Amino acid sequence: MTYRTWSPMKLCYVDETGTDGNSPLVVFVGVIADVARVHRTRSEFEQLFQDLTGLTDKSISELKGSNLYYGKGRWDGVEGEVRHDAIRQLCDWLAERKHSLVLAALDAKRFAGSDLAQLTSLDIWMCGALHVALQIQKAHQGAKKNKGASFLVFDEHKVKGDALAELLFAPPAWSDDYYGRSKKQLALDQITDTAFYARSDHVGWCRLPTSLPSCSGGSPRLRTSASRKATTASLTV
Repeated sequence: MTYRTWSPMKLCYVDETGTDGNSPLVVFVGVIADVARVHRTRSEFEQLFQDLTGLTDKSISELKGSNLYYGKGRWDGVEGEVRHDAIRQLCDWLAERKHSLVLAALDAKRFAGSDLAQLTSLDIWMCGALHVALQIQKAHQGAKKNKGASFLVFDEHKVKGDALAELLFAPPAWSDDYYGRSKKQLALDQITDTAFYARSDHVGWCRLPTSLPSCSGGSPRLRTSASRKATTASLTV
């Protein structure tokens, strides 16, 4: 029997914040991991999650970054220094695992006042999601035998799910310039031609990106920790 050698499949778990219509920024954060390393990451994160949630006497099913950073919700009453240490511990662990981060941030006010939405026919959520996919495409397309090897997994989004799947299956021609698509190259050939969805409270370390968007948008210390130790994809605002 002959076996073919495959390059590692990659999973990118993505979550976003700021889509409530009141936030100045819409921020997407994706955590990328090789499939071969996911099992260890999952088991380690489950232990880390238990340690962090032990800091409060309230039941927590997921780590919401905004609540953790500002001491709201189930983190109400937990000292700021304790919450800061929890964020630092989370970022240090992520850096030690050497997973890559992909980031996208959009200024909601500038987006609303620009021609971008009209020119692209995409709303701000779809633009952010597409930006995540384009960054992964650009970062991974130099690898050999890697076509279609990256899976995008978003936090459950019933409204946008079908539209994003269509967008990734047939991306607009204007997106080709972002990653320098060649004439013989298929569009977004590093990405599976659909998006997947999971509930962060159901799938272990899917909770991880859920905790990052608000903190990465509001905490310089968190941005510094992540950027120094983790491999971070390019960010264009």
